Amino acid sequence: MIGDENSMVEDLLTIGEVALRLRVDSTTVRRWIRAGLMEAVELPHGGERVTFRIRRSEYERIVKEGTLNGCHFSYGVCRFL
Repeated sequence: MIGDENSMVEDLLTIGEVALRLRVDSTTVRRWIRAGLMEAVELPHGGERVTFRIRRSEYERIVKEGTLNGCHFSYGVCRFL
C-alpha cells in the first residue's frame, strides 16, 4: 500500500539529517557506520559511493541512551568507557 511505503520512507533518515541533528560532520556519521557503531541500511546504488539511511528508531536510541553500540556519545565525541 502507498501509505505503508510512505511511513517506511519517513522512518529512514539521511546521513546529512543525522549529522545535522547530532551536530557532527556527515563524514563522522559514515565513519561510525563503517566502524559498526551505528546501524544503517545500505540502499541499492549505481555509483561508487555507498548510500546509507539510518532508521529513525536507531537515531532516537542513540539520543535517548547516549551510546553508539557501547561507545558513550556526548557533543559529537564518542568515548569508550
